[in-house]
Amino acid sequence: MFGPTSIERDDMTGPMDQVSTEQAKGFFGALFDFSFSSYIALKFIKLIYVVATVLIGLMVVIFLIAALASGNAGTIIAGIIVIPLIGLFYLIWTRIMLEIIAIIFAIGGDTAGIRALMETEKN
Repeated sequence: MFGPTSIERDDMTGPMDQVSTEQAKGFFGALFDFSFSSYIALKFIKLIYVVATVLIGLMVVIFLIAALASGNAGTIIAGIIVIPLIGLFYLIWTRIMLEIIAIIFAIGGDTAGIRALMETEKN
């Protein structure tokens, strides 16, 4: 809509991921990095979204089965219409919240890249 941004990538690479080999650490290296120069949150974003999608889908199915098992025609019709819409709302909300987290980390990475560039130009 507004053109490509630095976070519209499947692999989420960017200035934050293009760090020196000293800062490029594995999961456990980043986990025990007490200076917080490496972040592990972006490594879990995809996993969190998959788990949330599966859980929301399971809840929709469970609630639909409960609505159908009620035997009440009004509940069945309302359940068939309302329950998928609520599930879709929660899925959209989850996606937006995870994108906000990714955007915050992308901003931090871009800011660190700009600072590093300015420091090299200064010298």
